[in-house]
Amino acid sequence: MKYKNLLILLVIVCFACDKSDDEDVCTKTNSDFASVSGWLQLESSTLSNLNIVTFLNDDIGLVYGSFGTLLKTNSGGLCWEELDVLRNEYNYSLLSEFYILNENEIFASRIGFYKTTNGGKTFKEIETNDVWGGSITFDMHFFNENRGIICKSGINLYKTEDGGLTWVNIYSYQYGPAQRLQFVTNTVGYLYGGSGREGFTSGSLHKTIDGGDTWFKIESEPNITRASIRTMYFINENLGYFVNSLREFYVTENGGLTWTLRTTIEDTILDMVFVDESLGYVVGGRSVYKTEDGGVSWTEDYKSTIGEGDLVLISITKTPNGSIFVVGDDGIILKKE
Repeated sequence: MKYKNLLILLVIVCFACDKSDDEDVCTKTNSDFASVSGWLQLESSTLSNLNIVTFLNDDIGLVYGSFGTLLKTNSGGLCWEELDVLRNEYNYSLLSEFYILNENEIFASRIGFYKTTNGGKTFKEIETNDVWGGSITFDMHFFNENRGIICKSGINLYKTEDGGLTWVNIYSYQYGPAQRLQFVTNTVGYLYGGSGREGFTSGSLHKTIDGGDTWFKIESEPNITRASIRTMYFINENLGYFVNSLREFYVTENGGLTWTLRTTIEDTILDMVFVDESLGYVVGGRSVYKTEDGGVSWTEDYKSTIGEGDLVLISITKTPNGSIFVVGDDGIILKKE
């Protein structure tokens, strides 16, 4: 009887060890991190420049950075794990743009198209019909595991109905390139960006109301074409905001058909997020700016003292519970609840 109980105890211990190995449990809390002006300075364990932050829900998020750095959190940003990514023979990352469909399935692309079904532990290239031609993906959006849209080269949209095996060119916009997508609903979406060179800049905005099957360019509004649109954010189908390369902040209340200049922001803005119609944040330079009146006025809510020189905060996002995340140069990750 004694040996039987000992055997049972050993089995329980072994099971507990295996479970601990499989589940990397995060034990950190907010109090483990320094807080500046209400912003937690999280630990990324990298000095790479971080360019994109996106969250599936309140817990699961991805951050992508230079030299193929890919970080994942399952703990709302308190702990981050660096994932192995595909690389070519020159050790360049083959992944740069991501879309998190669920906790297991993530689509990724750069020059080719890739997918993981195990939460990012391994990525596998999907053999597609030859639509890539060496061009780089700028952005993507997936509605489910089969149906998605990719923006390539800044002048073409491609659509798949079979999870990326085949792609069809659904929209070309040679006059007025655009690079970024935002879908407000499963039917209403926006494609925005523009072109810019020394002495000349021009904005571009396109819209779909049928889930990406057809698109039209919003071209009768001079406020759009004044300058390249750097960042855009829609609260709902009607209310949206954008900031252009002239640092001008615009608002629309009719789904993007007309835009009104609301103010000019003092910094070069790279990304933006709104929690509701009034509360919003933008990132520019070393600072995060905040508005509580829908963009009429902006105040500096955070200024980085991490690193030296021209450290730039690059990307910002929010989770369903309203937590705000910011990433930037030198591996910086910030969180505000």
